[in-house]
Order: sequence, then structure tokens, then C-alpha cells
Amino acid sequence: VTSPNDLRLYADTFRLGQVVTIICENAMRYAADGGALLITASQNDQAIIMTFRDYGQGVEPDFLPQLFDRFTRADSSRARHSGGSGLGLSIAKAIVEAHGGSLHATQPADGGLLIGITLPAR
Repeated sequence: VTSPNDLRLYADTFRLGQVVTIICENAMRYAADGGALLITASQNDQAIIMTFRDYGQGVEPDFLPQLFDRFTRADSSRARHSGGSGLGLSIAKAIVEAHGGSLHATQPADGGLLIGITLPAR
């Protein structure tokens, strides 16, 4: 985890803790082969930005727009008991949006997945 300094955010700590847990658990479940998860936090005048960068296999590019939809999983062969219900990232998105923020995902050129959270700084 890297952060240049202490960041202050007016938010529901329990719910944002859920978001961080959901994203980290997804990285451990789906991207464990990459061996690392880099979490960064920074702030500008208007927002606090957190990124979660894993180095696993990533997802198919055409799946990115569906990543935060309810009941979706990147690997359709995963059983519900081992791959989750497909609700975690949609719950994370709802929590972030309830805080006035946004959640997005991109695929870095060298593989893996980067999930970003942008929350308004108040």
C-alpha cells in the first residue's frame, strides 16, 4: 500500500471498508497467480483516488463494461460455491456511488486488472 500522506475523507468507514474488502477478495480469488496487489491512494483538490492493481490474468476486454453488473463473473465455468455469487463488485459500485464517487476498471498493457475508486474530497 502506498500513499504520499495522510488522507482525510468524510464517509461511512464501515461501508468503504466493505468496498476495499470486496476488491481485495476478488484480487485474491481471481488474480492470485500474479502474486501481488498494489494499492495506492492520492488526493487532489476535488477527489481522493484509490487504485487496486493486480498482476493476474485480467479479464477479456469485452467483459470490462459488465464487470460491475450484478450476477456476472468473468469466468462462466466457475461454480457459485467457488467463484462467488457475482454480486461483490456491484455492491462495491453501489456503495461508492452512494458516497458520490465512481468505480472503474481498466486493463494495464502488461496484464492484470486495475480497479479505481474516485471519491469526492469534502
